[in-house]
Amino acid sequence: MVLRFLLLALPFLLVACATAESLVEQGKMFAKDKKYEEALAFYEKAIAVEPNNTSALYNAGVACAKLARNDKAIEYFQKTISSGDRDNYSHSQDARYNIASIRLSQGQYQEAIKVAMWYRPQTDDIIQKAWAKLKETGFPYAPDVQTVNPITIPYPTDQSLLNGADMSQEKIRTVVVAAIDDKGKVFLTKCYGVALCEYAASHIKNNSFVPSYDSWGKAPASSVTYFKVVWEPNSPASITWQTIAGMTDTEPSEKISQTFILPLTEVQLAAGFLMTPYRHIIHETIKYHIDKIRWCYEKELGKDKELAGNISLNFTISGTGEVSSIETQESTMNNISVEACVKAQIGNMLFPTPEDNGVVIVASYPFVFKHAD
Repeated sequence: MVLRFLLLALPFLLVACATAESLVEQGKMFAKDKKYEEALAFYEKAIAVEPNNTSALYNAGVACAKLARNDKAIEYFQKTISSGDRDNYSHSQDARYNIASIRLSQGQYQEAIKVAMWYRPQTDDIIQKAWAKLKETGFPYAPDVQTVNPITIPYPTDQSLLNGADMSQEKIRTVVVAAIDDKGKVFLTKCYGVALCEYAASHIKNNSFVPSYDSWGKAPASSVTYFKVVWEPNSPASITWQTIAGMTDTEPSEKISQTFILPLTEVQLAAGFLMTPYRHIIHETIKYHIDKIRWCYEKELGKDKELAGNISLNFTISGTGEVSSIETQESTMNNISVEACVKAQIGNMLFPTPEDNGVVIVASYPFVFKHAD
């Protein structure tokens, strides 16, 4: 009797002791045979044993997707991402790809782009397809800025412009880095000591652009774009460009401004978009001097008790931490004195030295002035 009891109890004992990993493996065996319903049952048992098991969550999402249960699939993929299991980082990234792919199939193109931006360049195919679909609906924006009118840069006839230029196969080449605000206006160009670059930049900055698009904020965004300019002998330049920062790939916790860092030795982005640590350094530095900004407003408030409005500034910080240029992007103050004073206060600030002595471009930094009753 005892022996029979033990033999009968043994299978129940094995099930009770099953690990999440063993359950996932059993689920994968069914999934291999395309038996996704049975596979999902094992994955869900594994999740019951270990709720944050990334492998179980991810494979449950895949099974649901195969069963056309897209909302449930997305739920599992989102739990995969938030599970905190850093040992299965690839599962989290694949989950992002799958969410973006599902959103694309559902016709939720902006949502697809928003998710896909987390996992570039692996998701660039989804981003391109989603933008193409949006363009078909008349959506005016794109990942890269677009020209309103074609850019025409004549062949440089001044030989002094060619000193230090990149010349290969009888072609002349240069690269211009441009910061473009969310209205499509070029507010800064950056060159690296080549006269030809300044020549090309003078033509680029006079153009108007359709700005790039921030899928998180669902609005046009300031951006940094680099332009490759190539001249054939005695012919106008052919120009290609790529926006290297514009659509954020991370959700902003608070949208203060858009900050880009351009190293002095490379035409590349040195730090991330929006959430770069230096962005918070900028904010903290300005907050430290906020009484000076407030004074600009209060001294004029005595003359006009109804004075209120917003001022947005574009400015650059040099490798030494000094403000090298500043301009008003937009203002609703209707008060030149306040605007000039705020610009002067920012212009006199000394910021911490940027990484690698880079040049920092700050776009659309907002100040809101309102009298407290």
